[in-house]
Parts: sequence; C-alpha cells; structure tokens
Amino acid sequence: MSIQISEARIAQIKEVITNWCDNFSKSLSEAEALEEIQRDFDPQVEWYDHGFYICRVGHNAVLGLRKSFLHCNQPFRSEIKSILPTADGAAVEQLWIGRCTNDIVRPDGSVVMRGSGKEFKSHVGFFVKISEAGKITRIDEYDHRYWDEGVHESSYKRMT
Repeated sequence: MSIQISEARIAQIKEVITNWCDNFSKSLSEAEALEEIQRDFDPQVEWYDHGFYICRVGHNAVLGLRKSFLHCNQPFRSEIKSILPTADGAAVEQLWIGRCTNDIVRPDGSVVMRGSGKEFKSHVGFFVKISEAGKITRIDEYDHRYWDEGVHESSYKRMT
C-alpha cells in the first residue's frame, strides 16, 4: 500500500519537528518556552513517555517536562538523525547528548532519577502526530529509561 503525502505537508511536518527539537533544548525563559510550546503543540497534546510510564497532557505538562529534563541534563543538546513523514505526522530519531547532572524531581518532591554525573549520547525514537493545522497532538517517546548510560551507535558491540 502506498501513502501519498503532499510536498506542502512534508514541509509542514519537517518544520514543526525541527522547531520542536530546536526549542526544547534552547536557553529560554519560562515565558518564552511556554510561547514556543503554545505555537508548536495543540492545547490538549498528549505526550506518552514509554520509559517512565507517564502521559503528560497539555501545554503546562510539556513545560514541566522541559523544565525538569533540562534541570537534570546540563549541558544538553539534541540532534535530529531522521524525520520520516507519515500520513499523520512523523517518526523521528534524535541523538541526545549531554550530562546527567541533577536529579529529576516530580512536583510532589519524589525523586524519579538521580543525577549520575555521567556524560551520554543516547538514541531516542518518537512517533509524533501533527494536525493539519501544524500542531503536535501526540508524542510517543521511546527511549532507554537510563539515557545517561547511552552511547553513540558507533560504540555498539557488533555481532555477526
């Protein structure tokens, strides 16, 4: 079965994904970050984190994720390895690069993950749904729960 995606839709998908990835790790004030989230995400976005078994719903939940993740990982940056457009969004591979410096603490004060101090390069996969209006409506995030143990694929053990 062949799926036809217009060039305009492919361009829209790539722009939305690139904006999201670039802005997630940028040094922004909380107000600037919320503005970017409101531009890129549907108000009722659902972000399923399949490593931590959490579904974050809405702009404030995404803002909270960004804040806690960037507090934990200093420095942090991500590289887009691939964007594969689909009929309703994209499959996205990122390479996370950084250091797990501080604990991740939930709003209730519980520690989710201790800062290990380790540097990492961790491959992460996402399935992202994007509305026709160009808003992210759902993210399914698949990563290694302890991304600070991640290495670049060039360091993987090769088996034949």
